[in-house]
Amino acid sequence: MLELKAKHTLTIKKTMYKPKYPDCFANSKNQQDLFIQGLKDVHSIKRRRPRKDSPSLNPASFKYHVMLGSTRVEVCPKAFTSVMDITTKRVRRVRELKQEGKTPQDKRGRFVSYSLPLDVKMKVREHINSFPLKESHYSGHKISYLSSDLNLKTMHKLYLEKYPDKKVSYSSYRSFFAENFNYRFGRPQVDICCTCEQLNFRMKSPHLNEVAKRTAVAKLIVHKRKSRTFYSALKHEASDDCKEEDNVLSLAFDYMQNISLPKVPVQELFYLRQLTVNVFAISNIKAKTSFLYVYHEGEGRKGPDEVCSFLHDYLKQIPEKITELRLFSDNCSAQNKNQALMRDSINGLQERIIILYLQDVKLE
Repeated sequence: MLELKAKHTLTIKKTMYKPKYPDCFANSKNQQDLFIQGLKDVHSIKRRRPRKDSPSLNPASFKYHVMLGSTRVEVCPKAFTSVMDITTKRVRRVRELKQEGKTPQDKRGRFVSYSLPLDVKMKVREHINSFPLKESHYSGHKISYLSSDLNLKTMHKLYLEKYPDKKVSYSSYRSFFAENFNYRFGRPQVDICCTCEQLNFRMKSPHLNEVAKRTAVAKLIVHKRKSRTFYSALKHEASDDCKEEDNVLSLAFDYMQNISLPKVPVQELFYLRQLTVNVFAISNIKAKTSFLYVYHEGEGRKGPDEVCSFLHDYLKQIPEKITELRLFSDNCSAQNKNQALMRDSINGLQERIIILYLQDVKLE
């Protein structure tokens, strides 16, 4: 092998670029790499020496050449990179391609599609749809919720365990979930008021004039005052003045948060729909006591019939001296604010019945 110093390298460079030899570096990168690849020879290793410190072995040996006129002259790798004026990384890439029997292809600046194949997309969609959903009935539009025990990392881990032959990275799984599914995790922390959301949107809308925005502000103020009136009446029922009224019974009732059973950390349960247990609470405001009705979804729904049945059962236990009934509940028409509850209250034994409904408002 020829070890070249600086002056020899300069001589070889000048010789390479004489007019009778093609100026390969004026062509495309593919032609350049193909020319560089032709100046390398791959040889199998004939004898290996045992090395204890370095267990990794080179797959082959390489020889590098430069052109002196029409003669190929063998040089060392350092002289080769100096003469060709290229980096060692490029030399290594072209060397590996020649060892594999491949032609160099320039892929710079080309669009690389990271889209998932169609069959993989179908598997990801099928996997996400296999999880049970819960729907919120408080908001104006339909909102679907996944279990609070789930998150995207857990779902991606379960996908890899279920489909080991259709591997998908976490970023691709997350992007597909965000682009194709409008699901949330857990449940809303507070009930969403449609009127508040609508008025707040109108107040911030850039397409409305100042008059329309001021109207929305006024409506929101009135809307919240109605809710404060409800809370003031509820607070007044718990005061000492109302406690002296022995003939008045004040009750507040509503459904509590649903309970999903069983609640065990087993991955197979993520794909199964859990049993929903409903809890209906009736609270005696003056006595500060509560009575709970617990039943699962197979025994009943959460409609006006169930609410009337629970109130009717509770009122059977009150003393005869109660002549006035004051009921406090939210404004949910499917459960509390409907004609079924009105008729059941009128047919009661009390002489006077007052029902106060909370305006669907979110106080700040």
